[in-house]
Amino acid sequence: MKLIAKVGVLFTALISFSVHASQAADFVSGDITVSDPFARATFGAAKSGGAFLTLRNNGEHPDRLIAIKSSNAKHAGLHESYKDGGIMRMRSAEKLDLPSKSTVELKPGGYHVMLMGLTAPLEKGTTLPLVLKFERAGEISIKVDVLGPGAMSAR
Repeated sequence: MKLIAKVGVLFTALISFSVHASQAADFVSGDITVSDPFARATFGAAKSGGAFLTLRNNGEHPDRLIAIKSSNAKHAGLHESYKDGGIMRMRSAEKLDLPSKSTVELKPGGYHVMLMGLTAPLEKGTTLPLVLKFERAGEISIKVDVLGPGAMSAR
């Protein structure tokens, strides 16, 4: 009986580690590292959603995020949320500068990936494919974990 309990504890620890390890994966192209990507689950027949991530430029030269694509949406793009006279607003952004040796976080309430014309709902526990295109580093294909509707971070 004690052996079964120990095996159960070990199995639970392994499952917990593998779930955390999959969330900790980084994606790299050239000097750019993408970490902690996550998206929020959508409700019902929602046709838009958001994804968030952290970009790190490890290089000596600046780079720029210039395009985003997803096979799960008719259009994916960079958007910025901002406060205007006490009211939260959102606008499209054509590019995102990444100075050398810098980190830029795309997070709720700031810059984020806007997905419009979703081909299917974003369901918690699934993954969302994204392709990020940079001027210098080229394209980086990533898999984004879909978390709960109110998720604020990947951790």
